[in-house]
Amino acid sequence: MSQKALCLLVNAAIPFVPGNVLPPEGKHGEDEPYVMPKNPCWTPAEIRFFEEINENLMPLLLTFERLEQDKVPFKMALALSPLLCSALDNKKVIARYLKYLDRQITFGKKESTRSMESQPLAALANGYLEHFVQTRKYLEKKDCNILEMFRHFNRIGNLEILASPATDCFLPFYTSYPEVIRAQLSASLSSAKKFLGDEPAGLWLTNMAYSAELDDSILDYNFNYTVVDTHGLLLADPPPSTGSFYPVRTKKGLVVFARDFYLSRALREMDGECYRDNARDAGYELPREAVESFCGAEGERNPIGYKYWFRSRQSGCIQGIYYNAEKARKEAEDAAKRYVSACESRLEKAEAALEGVSHPFSIIAVDIDTFGRKWIEGSSFLESFFREIHARKVELTTPYAFLNHLNSEVSAMNKTASLETVTPLYSSCGSMGYAEVVLDSANDWIYRHIFRAVERMREIAERFDDSGIRERFLNQAAHELMLSQSALLAVMLSDESKAAYAKAEIEEHLKNFTAIYESLGHNFMSAKWLSFLENRDYVFPELNYRMFKKYEVTRRQGLL
Repeated sequence: MSQKALCLLVNAAIPFVPGNVLPPEGKHGEDEPYVMPKNPCWTPAEIRFFEEINENLMPLLLTFERLEQDKVPFKMALALSPLLCSALDNKKVIARYLKYLDRQITFGKKESTRSMESQPLAALANGYLEHFVQTRKYLEKKDCNILEMFRHFNRIGNLEILASPATDCFLPFYTSYPEVIRAQLSASLSSAKKFLGDEPAGLWLTNMAYSAELDDSILDYNFNYTVVDTHGLLLADPPPSTGSFYPVRTKKGLVVFARDFYLSRALREMDGECYRDNARDAGYELPREAVESFCGAEGERNPIGYKYWFRSRQSGCIQGIYYNAEKARKEAEDAAKRYVSACESRLEKAEAALEGVSHPFSIIAVDIDTFGRKWIEGSSFLESFFREIHARKVELTTPYAFLNHLNSEVSAMNKTASLETVTPLYSSCGSMGYAEVVLDSANDWIYRHIFRAVERMREIAERFDDSGIRERFLNQAAHELMLSQSALLAVMLSDESKAAYAKAEIEEHLKNFTAIYESLGHNFMSAKWLSFLENRDYVFPELNYRMFKKYEVTRRQGLL
């Protein structure tokens, strides 16, 4: 390994995407043919998922394929949330995505005709049309199995995949309820085994939210390491002598890495004169009759993926100046070369400043939107980054590979790997760095209801020990509770454009939970309603409600 090592860690997570949109007349199993409605209305969760595939996952996979074809070595870490994996594996959800993609293609053909009189606009419309057509062909070639594409790059060593809490739950809020944490991690591990075929060594904590009380639970599920934000390690007790450039070990034995604040921020805040404005979409700008097929159930407009304007650093969007994709791509490639130089320089300074550290190590941790939805040129940047860094004196690696190298290195010297023992600070990423993004005046009201539901879940888990339909109801109650705990929904409540949707989703899950709780108490249960909920909430079919029994009881019964 080179004297300087670098890891790019990307987090990919989405809100829950329901399997059913309207209640069925009867139960429809996952293996039964799914008939797509002629004029489906897309929910906000579906639109977000479709954008995730079109603008984040597909560009990333195509970048990987080009690098593989050109025999360019690359490595990175990727946290795939269980909710994202479940949606990618669900035939009904993917069928709706393909219908959406077909509508994008149909819309593109109309746009190609409409824009013929404007050469710049026509070039953009035809470019988007070609992109969606090629995406459709590529998915058909791969049998629409996006997860298998990621598994491929994991098998050949280009990707290290991390697990994350089952429903992107902000775990430090639930340290008083260890059953919640166990259920989140148990479902996460089961999901990783099912969809990725392996047990991940690392756990990506939602919002990088860490507290020392989580150590036992993380280690119980055989996760070796996690990643915290920079200040979580720099302000540890005691502060590590290596700062954020080397992993540490907690008193319980969990290995903790810290992300590089400056390199991560520089990547998130990439700006340029020619980049596309992702906020302006034809779905919002064209007359309603032209975009009617993409509107929601209430007539609200949705993005279509055809975006024609560039963003200007000085004055925002300038009407009449169209986005130049080729010019923006070249600007992103030049930015990648400068960024690689900045990474190399930072690691050289760290190497000079740190005594006794043979391999300074930096983790650049960002959300996948950085390379797609928020910065469409990010995939070009990423490809150039991998090609450029191959020629530098910096080695790309992953957290687990770095730990393995340290262990093999000390074994060759007949020594034991020694990491400093510290207690990282309670911390998270985002504004201010101490859970502010998930606990503010816009979302604080949800937690008293969720905590009450947790206590009720413990009550019915200990009160009932049944099989048959009652067990199905108890398992569904666990599903509804866990889905209500999504930190992604909590963050959306602070965004005016998404707050109504997030509020409706949280209230729906909590109302369903309460209805199940009361049905069990009155011994009156509707099998038809339960079947609808089971098909809607298709995630974690192996979830066992007994996980919510008090921790001591759960351990005695061998569920941990």
